[in-house]
Amino acid sequence: MNLKYTALVLCIALIGTAGIFYYKEIYSTNFNLNFYIDEKNQPIDGYVYLNGIFVGSTRSGVLSLKKEQLSPGVLNLVGRYHGRHFNFSFNFYESNMKNQDMNFIVNSMDLESFTLNFYISGTNESLDGDVYLNSVYLGKTKNGKLKLNIGGLFPGTITLNGTYKEKNFVFQFGFSKESLGYFSRNFAVSQQGINNEIYDASKLNATEIENFIFDFVNEERQKNKIKKLKRNERLTSVARNYSEKMTVSGFHHKDAEGKDAGDRLRENNIFYIVSGENLFLAGNLNSSTSEYDVGKMAVSGWLKSPGHRSLVLDRDELYSDAGAGVYCEEKYCYAAMNFIGAEKSLNYTLDANNCVFHWIYNPSYPFNFDAGVNLQLNSSRELNVYVVSNKSEFDSCVHRSSINPVKEYKNTKEIVDNITIKKGYGLLLETGGYTKVSVFFDYSPVNF
Repeated sequence: MNLKYTALVLCIALIGTAGIFYYKEIYSTNFNLNFYIDEKNQPIDGYVYLNGIFVGSTRSGVLSLKKEQLSPGVLNLVGRYHGRHFNFSFNFYESNMKNQDMNFIVNSMDLESFTLNFYISGTNESLDGDVYLNSVYLGKTKNGKLKLNIGGLFPGTITLNGTYKEKNFVFQFGFSKESLGYFSRNFAVSQQGINNEIYDASKLNATEIENFIFDFVNEERQKNKIKKLKRNERLTSVARNYSEKMTVSGFHHKDAEGKDAGDRLRENNIFYIVSGENLFLAGNLNSSTSEYDVGKMAVSGWLKSPGHRSLVLDRDELYSDAGAGVYCEEKYCYAAMNFIGAEKSLNYTLDANNCVFHWIYNPSYPFNFDAGVNLQLNSSRELNVYVVSNKSEFDSCVHRSSINPVKEYKNTKEIVDNITIKKGYGLLLETGGYTKVSVFFDYSPVNF
């Protein structure tokens, strides 16, 4: 009896000891993650991730895990609340693991909110500015975020209007009905996108663009066996000034005062026989646009338009001089190119004792200023040449009366001379014998 009793007591003691040990093992190695909504003290359920790895799903707001399943990092609770997808993040530190549980509180305000996140993809650099939904102002972001009450949102277009590197930008994003099924929405802009948006075309070298335009026009003329245009710096100045003026007065051949290309040439005392003007507006330029690109765009655009093409490729070679001017600002480059016909050639076959008159400065021309002209003459035999102030001197030549010239060249076969002419001036030729004469007038002499 004593031995049996002793064995029974020992058995009971061992079982009890084992039970106590087992109970202590569960208590010391389990860890409860408790998720609930503040104020309401309401459990919130979802899938739990630790450092991106799924560890389980809650039930009545609780997920029980073994401690060895845990490590410091970031816990995410992912689920749905009133039909909206949520993803809440919490920091989980090693010191938290000394306890047997930890409470993770979801702010009830967050469950009624919606966060808009704006950033540059790749670098995650935040973008700040004023946010609009359609035309409704929502607020200003801070560190790229704007938290709003979901009740004030609806499908439409989100606009972010801000600054980056002291340059203004405007980005627009679609905001769908499906987006409202979440608690946040990311709006990412690529680095190239932000660079293009804040691009400032004024950094382009306008003079280089002007040179490209002029060279491209002459290349097209050369391809079509048309005489190249001479670069005229006075025309360049007029074109350059008007390109800048268009940024204010608008993209038109006439400015706000109603003045056209001819008026601008006359105001600058530029003499011409015929004139024309091509304009071009290069828009939506970005950080990849070069001076070459703008020049090519301008000339290619003109060649596609019959009216503009007729100036670039005038097969009658009416135009002799041109100048291109460019002004760039924001994302635009304004270009103007002025063309003039400033040359005239005459050929005569004259009998002996003949008189011929030709206007150098036709009084019908719409100018009221003196002009310069380079006179070139070649004759098969000597003759008398007079620059006269009016056509009445022709009658004097015919009647062999005294001629009162402004300038005369007696018994000459060749003339190369720069002269200043006034309105009504003409050229009078007087032959002594049969003569072939060629005359050339250049109204834009370089060295005048």
